[in-house]
Amino acid sequence: MRVSWLWIFCCMFASGTTSCQSLVNNDENNTVNQVVETAPQDDIDAAIREIKQILSQTDICRSDVENPTGYCELEEVTFTPRPPSPTSVGQRILVIDVGMQETAFTRYKKRVIDIIEPDQNGNYQTTAKKVVMPKAARTILSDIIGEHFPRVSALAFQPIKGSFVQKIGSTLSLYHGETIFSVLADYNPNAEFIIAQKFIEPPDLQCIADDDVSGLIRYAQYLDNISNSLIYYIRLHRINFINLSFGHAMRNMREGRANSCIGKAWPSDQQLAKMLKLLKEHFYEPLSNLRNVTVVQASPSSDHELIFNDSEYPIDCADFSNRIRVGYFGVADSKLPPVGGEWENPQAKQILPSGQWKARRCIDIFLNSGVDDTEPFSEGTSPFRLSTYGLGGASMRLSFSTSWAAPFALSYLIYVNNTQGPFQTAQALINAATAYHLYSFQDPARHHQFETYRIGERAEYERKVFSK
Repeated sequence: MRVSWLWIFCCMFASGTTSCQSLVNNDENNTVNQVVETAPQDDIDAAIREIKQILSQTDICRSDVENPTGYCELEEVTFTPRPPSPTSVGQRILVIDVGMQETAFTRYKKRVIDIIEPDQNGNYQTTAKKVVMPKAARTILSDIIGEHFPRVSALAFQPIKGSFVQKIGSTLSLYHGETIFSVLADYNPNAEFIIAQKFIEPPDLQCIADDDVSGLIRYAQYLDNISNSLIYYIRLHRINFINLSFGHAMRNMREGRANSCIGKAWPSDQQLAKMLKLLKEHFYEPLSNLRNVTVVQASPSSDHELIFNDSEYPIDCADFSNRIRVGYFGVADSKLPPVGGEWENPQAKQILPSGQWKARRCIDIFLNSGVDDTEPFSEGTSPFRLSTYGLGGASMRLSFSTSWAAPFALSYLIYVNNTQGPFQTAQALINAATAYHLYSFQDPARHHQFETYRIGERAEYERKVFSK
């Protein structure tokens, strides 16, 4: 760690300068600060009254009931791809994760450009899948909120959250990706998305015997198809950011082997290391060559001290210029200034969770969750703890993690780009957000450094919720 509490303002934080940022040109990707109109409070109040009326007529819907009736009757919801809006220029996000369809089909359907998933050969393409949910969920999430309030903060509908969850919540999915997507959509009202189902290699490509050279070739081709097809969509829709709330390490490879390879070929650790190397070369490196696309990835948590190019975490601990690796810490009041700061080693070791401290050499930025994980209920009104529940999405889990930190960091980067940029390269943006890696500890929630505060009404919604 570096000098304690570096409070120096470098040129990138001064307004009106160009020495620390790229000059703006006429390319669409460099147009930012488009503003969307917020919905009148009268319209929101009317929608809440309508939703309360629907919920009052809804039984408690259960997924184990055959042939449900009334508002619990199951209905299909489909999705139609749409061209991106000019208001999302500079804020188009590719989210690669699992289980985001319910929210994408309903609550934020007008902000989703496309929903894609890989075929058995690894080629991503538009999916024709449908989701099934109770009539009440479809009516509230899609017909009312999704249709008329796609950019309004989820907190605006906090008055009906409890009843909604009680009546319908058990029938909806709570997948990992629902939380990630809900955070990104809620904190970035202008952003639009491509939703990509995370690729999971078929068993024959997870269980490659040590002497199966052709298997490694097929695995490399599969990964080439993954990266090439993703890059096609990235370029087609001028994507600016990629959220990866996952990673690949030897631990993951061993878990995949244990889950998929019983009774099949059993790759040794040496073979798994070769496969991990192929992942780095054929998936991560092609994405790292996209200089104008910022990759935001959840950092590892380790049980041993990590080093550069660590053999257990060779991808997490590699250096990609367009990637920022996100960790977290949790204190009720960090006292960090808007530009962030740095702590000396003894204090940092005390503040960081053990796994984060041991992985610190492979982490670029640590975000404050605003909640001490050892006393999770002491600061229940933290913006991270409460306001991440997007109605129709998943609530933030009790314990914070690097998976949840990643979408907040991405949201912070959008704010930095829109207030200090625009920057022409991902590396320039990352340098601005971290003061050239001098300030790795950041607390954007403390200073409302998100677009939802800058152009929206989130602060007012929070005051209403927290005052109750």
